[in-house]
Amino acid sequence: MRSHALNSAHSSRYISCKLAPVVFQIAAILRALLIMWSVVQDAYCELPFTDLDYFVFTDAARYMVVGISPYERFTYRYSPVVAASLIPNVLSQPFFGKLCFVVGDFMTGWLVLEILSFCGSSQRTKVASVICWLFNPFTLAMSTRGSFESAVSTAMLSILLLILSGNTFLACAVLGLVIHLRIYPVIYLIPLCCFLCLDCDVPDAHSWDRRIEGSKDRRANYFTVAIKSSCHIFSAIASITFTRRLELLALCMSSISIWLLCFLFFGSEFQSETYSYHLGRKDVRHNFSPLFYVEYIAPRIPFRAMYTFTPVLPQMVTVCLVGFKFAKDLPVCLLLQTIGFVALNKVSTAQYFVWYMSLIPTALPSGIVQCSGCKSLASLAGQDLHRAAALRFWLSAQFLWLIVAYHVEFCGTCAFLLLWFASVVFLCAHAWVGTHLMTARTKFMR
Repeated sequence: MRSHALNSAHSSRYISCKLAPVVFQIAAILRALLIMWSVVQDAYCELPFTDLDYFVFTDAARYMVVGISPYERFTYRYSPVVAASLIPNVLSQPFFGKLCFVVGDFMTGWLVLEILSFCGSSQRTKVASVICWLFNPFTLAMSTRGSFESAVSTAMLSILLLILSGNTFLACAVLGLVIHLRIYPVIYLIPLCCFLCLDCDVPDAHSWDRRIEGSKDRRANYFTVAIKSSCHIFSAIASITFTRRLELLALCMSSISIWLLCFLFFGSEFQSETYSYHLGRKDVRHNFSPLFYVEYIAPRIPFRAMYTFTPVLPQMVTVCLVGFKFAKDLPVCLLLQTIGFVALNKVSTAQYFVWYMSLIPTALPSGIVQCSGCKSLASLAGQDLHRAAALRFWLSAQFLWLIVAYHVEFCGTCAFLLLWFASVVFLCAHAWVGTHLMTARTKFMR
């Protein structure tokens, strides 16, 4: 019996090892077909397959080729680095950028394998986690439609792998580059600082699901907890300043040098379009956030200035609390922070979901595979796919929002109040998923 079990386990590992390359090959074929289909749909259908931002990127790259600022292209709100990297779209093939974003998908999948291998996860878990990323409908759609979020996902997982492997200097340098491309990774400074200052141990295969140490004194009053948290904050800042000087230098040099270079070439227009616009961005239509309705009726409400800054408070509080609470469990902390940030952001679009979906395979490997095969994230709480109420609610809420948004955007139906209600439901779904994951992790803490 024992020899049979050993042979079965060996056979399972052998199949998993052979399966990994096949998974990447199938994912490559599927993405190639989607890119070819995008050419057909863009040419013959009224509704194009390619994302509008991809056309904006290409136009900005075309402006740079002829020596014009990319910000002359209306609605280009990104770093010049993005437009410059897509110059081959103009000089050679228009789908060059999509191929680069698809490569970013595969790089992210490879990083998932490396991170889980570094932490000692089983081959079966690694393969299932890669499948979770490569065959995710959002992942497939975003890269083949021309969204560069896969590049950001690749950079974030690279940072995670570098930190877990002890190469913190290079990790901070990459983080500075990512913050230049996208502002939101600045929220990760809190858990990264705490993780480095606390000198947390890298998780292994046996402790991967029990990395967070809960407070032993659960009856401590909130005042005491607040005092202790404040002390930890100041000690973390002091530790970063005095003991992590090289990492701090790498972070500052990489972000400031790129910013300074872009500012010298494109001036204040670069600062305004790349950063200032996103900090005060307003979107009254294609937006999952309930705050779109506030912006829609803002001209008719008193104290409208108050609504500009008030929504930022719960978002920042959530990001900071999660960052300090789960800092010892870095992959899970980044995931929970991103979910909270996206859910409470003033503007929330579908491409933002990729920000936290890329972190799921590394944060919750045991939630992807259990015993007999792939299961949902809710399996962390012992539930099967058909019982994953939180996941079903998230999908249903998004489907409801898309139906209402379609009638508003394409049919001209005046249903903004109903769209606001759908956005509130979707916010509740995000909150349920986030609290569900935190509850599931807390069960391993006890």
